[in-house]
Amino acid sequence: MRIHRGKISVIALVVCIVGAAETDAQTQSPERLSGSRVEASTFFGAMIAGKQIARGVNATGGGELLSARLGFGGALGVRGGVHSDLLGLEGNFLTTSNRAVVENEFGVAFPNHAERPLIYSGDALLYPFRRAISAGRVRPYLTSGIGGMLLSADLDNVRDKETHGGLIWNAGGGMKVFVGEGSGLYVDLRFTNHRLLNSTTPHSLRSVSLGVGARF
Repeated sequence: MRIHRGKISVIALVVCIVGAAETDAQTQSPERLSGSRVEASTFFGAMIAGKQIARGVNATGGGELLSARLGFGGALGVRGGVHSDLLGLEGNFLTTSNRAVVENEFGVAFPNHAERPLIYSGDALLYPFRRAISAGRVRPYLTSGIGGMLLSADLDNVRDKETHGGLIWNAGGGMKVFVGEGSGLYVDLRFTNHRLLNSTTPHSLRSVSLGVGARF
């Protein structure tokens, strides 16, 4: 009996040690990196533009064409959504550090005729490697989505600034890198091509951004 009791005691002790080790491993494991979680981030970077983003007709200048152009400058915004190991869905809001410039077809500028554009979109992200790289701490992804652009600009030189809109298709990719042991904090490097769909000649704006975010 004593022998059996001793075996039972040893087995119980081993079970307790194994259970404690598993609990400790679960505590130390980055649980926030797996499953579906809410993520939010803010980002900044550069807008690679130099493109016409809206146009109108000068009602006081003999019908000359006026166009709003966005030059190269900074980009900043926020993102938020739900992400799993394979897929993510998020909303994006982006604006620029510089205002659009209105000019006629001869290159004559109309000062203070436009503001900074707002680009918004709903995007899907695909994580092709899931959590295979560094246990999910490094997550390359592809992204695509659709949204729009809002711009306050005076493009007829008569009615002051009006809101002009347009459809945008986003496509790009990037990489998230989680920092800190067991932390939900990450940095996000992303390149996005923003294609204006409803202009006569479709144009593309490109942004490169570095984001700082958290996974909850």
